[in-house]
Amino acid sequence: MIQKIIILGAGGEGLEILQVINLLNAKRTQWEIIGFLDDNKSLIGKIFFNVQVIGTIDDAKKYNDAYFISSIGHPDRPKLRKEVRDRVPFKDEKFATIIHPSAVICSTSKIGYGCFIQANCTISTCSVIGNNVLISYNSIVGHESIIGDSCSIGVNVAITSDVVFGNDVYVGPGAIFTNEIKIGNSVLIGIGAVVTESVPDHTKYLNHIRSFKLPLETKNPYNYE
Repeated sequence: MIQKIIILGAGGEGLEILQVINLLNAKRTQWEIIGFLDDNKSLIGKIFFNVQVIGTIDDAKKYNDAYFISSIGHPDRPKLRKEVRDRVPFKDEKFATIIHPSAVICSTSKIGYGCFIQANCTISTCSVIGNNVLISYNSIVGHESIIGDSCSIGVNVAITSDVVFGNDVYVGPGAIFTNEIKIGNSVLIGIGAVVTESVPDHTKYLNHIRSFKLPLETKNPYNYE
């Protein structure tokens, strides 16, 4: 049965979701894409890859016969993804989970409603992914790890075994998590962070790496002293 679907957010991640839906439909038609909803009113009426922006997030209430999926997330506001979801006045069951065909999903894992899992991700043995979670390209969720609701996980993130995320966690690209730690609610993990300890609620966890700009002709360019 073909179901109607609306993408929340018409930015880059929204276009990523659109392309994966199109890829799935090319193999077997599953979704009729109704349009995008985006709070940038200047986008209303514009068309991206043959799909129109048909209103703002608050217009979701008009489409009780459709499913939804969110592309929203921002590092400065880890709770933004949840805030947008809560503006859609329907149960979690009305949020579709879209998974790229190249993702490896273990049969003993559990994935909630409204998730978007990108290409080449691995969701390992007995791991649990909550509702409204976004996992970007090439990321790994190790065995028996738990990802809470409304988390956004960037590109090339490695989450090892028995890691527990709270809700509303935003993880920048390239972050690495050691095993058996807990990440609290409303946490920002910075780009390239190496997380070796538990992180409390409402915390930014950042690794600052010293950078150098040297002329290309510099001798011994790896001697930074």
